[in-house]
Amino acid sequence: MPHKVLINGRLVPSKGLQDILKAWEQVLLSSSHGGTRLLVCGDGPMENELHAQVEQMGLSKSIIIYGWQSNLQNFFGECDALILPSYCEGLPLVILDAMAQAKPVIATRVNGIPEAVIDRETGFLVNPGDIKGLAMAMINLAKDRTRAIQMGLRGRERCLEKFTLETSVNKVLKLYAAIIPAWDSIINN
Repeated sequence: MPHKVLINGRLVPSKGLQDILKAWEQVLLSSSHGGTRLLVCGDGPMENELHAQVEQMGLSKSIIIYGWQSNLQNFFGECDALILPSYCEGLPLVILDAMAQAKPVIATRVNGIPEAVIDRETGFLVNPGDIKGLAMAMINLAKDRTRAIQMGLRGRERCLEKFTLETSVNKVLKLYAAIIPAWDSIINN
């Protein structure tokens, strides 16, 4: 079965697009079948440059650039994992979307991402710029499909436990409950 990895987001330098291209070359060298694909969804100022680099590096048969997509459901159904090699990121919704769809996540250890992705449990976390780490994570998931499925299922469980609307509302209400008495004392003094 072919291995497919999805990347979704703005096509800007901070998303680690150069890193993913270099890592993808390593993935292809280790792949035993020609069905390995990187599915790129998104648009932005680097779109033309990305197309040119993919062509120049000889990766156009294995990297498909779809442009911006309003609905990722079909892509999540088609892919085996999500990758997000960002240098700077909050807590991207695409990670939570992937986890909700039981897809393992490969991402960088920046900002809010480690709050969602548990390294080696719901996916893999690497340091920004770690091309070898990105490649090894993709290769490991491709070689061990059972582990990939288990990681995806654990990610789904984590998403449903920690990141639902109800959970988020309860966290905000608890925060307000802690802040409001403090505000009351500030205003009344």
